[in-house]
Amino acid sequence: VMVDLRGHPFLIDFDTSQAIPRRPKKSVLTSGTPNYMAPEQLRGEAHDQRADIYAFGVTAYELLTHRKPFEGRNPTESRRLQLDENHRPDPPSKFNPGIPHLIGRIILQCLAHNPDQRYPNMTILNAALHRGLGVQITAAA
Repeated sequence: VMVDLRGHPFLIDFDTSQAIPRRPKKSVLTSGTPNYMAPEQLRGEAHDQRADIYAFGVTAYELLTHRKPFEGRNPTESRRLQLDENHRPDPPSKFNPGIPHLIGRIILQCLAHNPDQRYPNMTILNAALHRGLGVQITAAA
């Protein structure tokens, strides 16, 4: 997310975007920013849209707490924490008490080590965020 001088946010870095595969697939090239890559990507394993849910979780965590969810003393330690299936990031509300508990749980679910424990797609994640924020979804007229 980039913010211009007027404060307008822009979502960038779509060079690796692709259609949602029917089954997870292994990418020929590993590209991306390591802090935002899901564990399965870092290990060079097959991945699907749930890796994007993980990246969203990292971004949301950073936007709301001003820190990385897997913050080590150096890049190697950060990567180790990302790959450690027993390590859980601190709840975002620990660093920002204004974050509703349900929103913190949603973000942590996005950061689950196992992709099967993340939201299956952005539509379901979006609905969870609406519920967590108390926003009513209305049908288009």
